[in-house]
Amino acid sequence: TMASISSQLSSCASSSTSIRLAPAEKCGPSLPTTSAASQSQAQPWRVDVKQASVDRFAIRFSDATVTPPVSTEIDPVSLLATGLSTQAGVQGRVEAKFGLNRSGTLEFAGPLSMVPLAGKLSLDARDVGIVAFQPYFRPFINALVTAGGLSAKGTLDISEGEGAPRIA
Repeated sequence: TMASISSQLSSCASSSTSIRLAPAEKCGPSLPTTSAASQSQAQPWRVDVKQASVDRFAIRFSDATVTPPVSTEIDPVSLLATGLSTQAGVQGRVEAKFGLNRSGTLEFAGPLSMVPLAGKLSLDARDVGIVAFQPYFRPFINALVTAGGLSAKGTLDISEGEGAPRIA
């Protein structure tokens, strides 16, 4: 407990305002430890997000696992998350808007729960250029894409069951 931690720290402290650490055997009994059995029964950490926002943020990365490497720029990034939690069954809300490779935009908004991962987000993708992403789909088509874009509007349904999360 906090009281026992404080009392043990004060027994190791010098008379000055700083705290000197001494070997545990000189400070008396050690702090209580938990056994492997009690650790497995311990509650997992819980994170609650009342509200978090990101605005005017940029993300740039390159994927060198494909040839040629794919460079992506997500700028600007605007994100608002409210009521999210790692507590099972708690549903929050997310709203996001991304600029993609200086030509397209991607927006989504809707309810989202973290545990289990689930959400039903409205999705609006506009003028997302596909040429930059050609290394991902070129092995599956017999064509060279020299220009093109993708726009889509709909619902992104995310659910986690057995195995990997499902996105429809």
